[in-house]
Amino acid sequence: MVAQATQSMNYDRILEEELLPQAEALLTFAYHLTYNQQDAEDLVQETYMKAYKAIDKYIEGTNAKAWLSRF
Repeated sequence: MVAQATQSMNYDRILEEELLPQAEALLTFAYHLTYNQQDAEDLVQETYMKAYKAIDKYIEGTNAKAWLSRF
């Protein structure tokens, strides 16, 4: 149980330190795809939800923006 909690904390740290800083770039990209602010925000939110579900496959130190663009 402790190992699971530690792993979850590590995932949260990865999200905050490596993935969330890419939000503005993702939003800009999504806006250029949709030309609609609300749709772009929805796409970014869906991207982060999918990314968090797959965060165990993320390798720290890799290109976070490229990894997020997979979703």
